Amino acid sequence: MLMIAPMHFGHIVPATMVKRVCVIGAGASGLASIKCCLDEGLEPTCFEMGDDIGGLWKYHDEVIEGQASIYQSLVTNTSKEMMCFSDFPMPTHFPVFLHHTVLFQYFQLYAKKFQLTKYIHFKTKVTSITKQADFPLSGQWNIMIVDENGKEEKLVFDAVMLCSGLQINPHLPLESFPGIQHFRGRYLHSHDYKKPQEFQGQRVLVIGASNSGVDVAVAISDQASQVYLSTRSGVWVFDPLGENGHPYDMSILSRWIFTKLRWCSWEGKKIEQKLNQRFDHANFGLQCNYRCIDRQGTINNPLPYRILSGTVIVKSNVESFTETEPSSKMEPVLKIWMPSFLQPGSLSIILQLKLMVHCRWIREIASLYLKMYFYQSCQNRHWLLLVRWNRLDQTVQLRKCKLVGPVAFSKG
Repeated sequence: MLMIAPMHFGHIVPATMVKRVCVIGAGASGLASIKCCLDEGLEPTCFEMGDDIGGLWKYHDEVIEGQASIYQSLVTNTSKEMMCFSDFPMPTHFPVFLHHTVLFQYFQLYAKKFQLTKYIHFKTKVTSITKQADFPLSGQWNIMIVDENGKEEKLVFDAVMLCSGLQINPHLPLESFPGIQHFRGRYLHSHDYKKPQEFQGQRVLVIGASNSGVDVAVAISDQASQVYLSTRSGVWVFDPLGENGHPYDMSILSRWIFTKLRWCSWEGKKIEQKLNQRFDHANFGLQCNYRCIDRQGTINNPLPYRILSGTVIVKSNVESFTETEPSSKMEPVLKIWMPSFLQPGSLSIILQLKLMVHCRWIREIASLYLKMYFYQSCQNRHWLLLVRWNRLDQTVQLRKCKLVGPVAFSKG
């Protein structure tokens, strides 16, 4: 998310006024934002509350409050060719799908290559972002920070780039499950899950069949006495390997295919037929009540085999919880939430596949090379910029440039 000076009708703030940029977060988005600011001659200053770069992909054995968390066995479900920064390809010896430790190494290489760490203040938390008193004229922002010693400081910036991510604060929707207060087992969010060994011999119910939910259900099925996977609407399960053993995303993620999917429903049906050829989702209890092109599917290879072996049992939506039930009923002693229906907490620079597009778009706005389209806000009488992040073609059109690669821009 970019916060920048207002644009008045008939007047654009000179580019020379937009110099100092505050970048909040030193994860994948933050690193790319710093790099793009430097490319444009801006002056980035990044504040990271942790002690290292990487954000979500910096693994910790313990859960740290206020920071994103990943589990020990996490492996990317996007291939390295589609996940790398467009200006820094991943080393050829890296595997196609990366364990989180390997991806963290890549971020370290990226930061070292472009000397990004000298612009980052670690163990520094941003506590508030407010407009300057003369904001209608200056467009500047007041940033309050606190360092590791508790010292507060107020700084002024011309623009702010929010790169703090979405997976920071876990949300347990307890109100959606009547009787949960009577549940005598332990329940937790996937944010708090680390290793499968801690669930050895237990009966576990995983609610939600998103990528994280299925990953965790499969991982702990080796240790738990029984794993139940609850899904209220089913899920389309994609194999990470496509035709001829190539990564699936190298063949299906293209502007041409997504344009066809938007207008040709039969293309979506063809994909569903291929998915059901691998295994019939209805027979496995995963039949979806939506089309595969309407929502994000789940990428997982071992799940159907775990279902066939009985180590993972698929159940429908949980209606309620009771304190005791007959022994023939399912009695999980542990409950893990991976809710896929939660609303995102903010609009930020996220999504690795489109990361460089986001950052380059924002740097162009900050330097005012981009021809802007303004929409008047009746509330504050400022002119605002409307951006649809999911349209690469629209980005290119507004930028008035040629698309060299999937995410590469060239000035013209």
